[in-house]
Amino acid sequence: MEPRAFPFYGKLFLSFHNTVFVSQKKMDTTMFWDFEEDQLVMPVLTDDQPQSSPRRFIPRDKHWSPFTWRNHLHMVYSLDPFRTLKCDARANCKFSQNTATSSYRFDDLNNCLRGGTPTVLYDKDFYISMAHTTLFRHQPEWKRYYTANLLVLRASESGHQVVYLSEPIEVHPMLLNSIPIVRKEFIIDPFLFPVTLLVETNDSIVVGGHINDHSSYLFRLTGLRKFMEKVMARSRQLGTSGPADGFLNNLSREFAGRKSGYRFKTST
Repeated sequence: MEPRAFPFYGKLFLSFHNTVFVSQKKMDTTMFWDFEEDQLVMPVLTDDQPQSSPRRFIPRDKHWSPFTWRNHLHMVYSLDPFRTLKCDARANCKFSQNTATSSYRFDDLNNCLRGGTPTVLYDKDFYISMAHTTLFRHQPEWKRYYTANLLVLRASESGHQVVYLSEPIEVHPMLLNSIPIVRKEFIIDPFLFPVTLLVETNDSIVVGGHINDHSSYLFRLTGLRKFMEKVMARSRQLGTSGPADGFLNNLSREFAGRKSGYRFKTST
């Protein structure tokens, strides 16, 4: 599901997620596809993987976001806490940055900000991607609510950090409401889910994704140049520690609540 194309040491790969059985329980996991050799590649995490909260068997964000840094493939494993993997040419991956505490457990209610498109180089050490949020409404209870949010990453030797997160990207309601919602038992609000991104110029990007799990579209976002100049200039004035754990999840939830007027569930 939701394939993302990315360069893999001179080859074209896709990442996607699919359901596997672990200890007789279903779990979505991330897989690679070697597009040129037409074969499946299973990435191997050589570090211990964080465990899930006991409420649901979802141990981590399955939407890894690939990016190339210093000629090596990295994957944004989670945005908050911020964790990246560094993968070699055999798809053996280990954490290269991990802000999570030893007691951290992924929780699908609190960890609402998740990966979307690949993280694509914009200028020098600044990368751009489109993330998404998955939230659960109070009323009607447990109905999912999705947003797409523009995200800017600054990469550096001292540590990568998210330096900007936008409010939800708007799609015209005439388009959203004209397309059927596939999973009506889980979702009642139409949504855009981003899976690919192309930097056309310093002023425009093209984002590919699906609407309502039904139809694929390409969207062009323009007017980025002046906005990115401000983000990059402001970022250079800040430190390199990045936002505190939990800040981006809370901010994206606040953005979604302000846009929709809904209240969303949390674990606390």
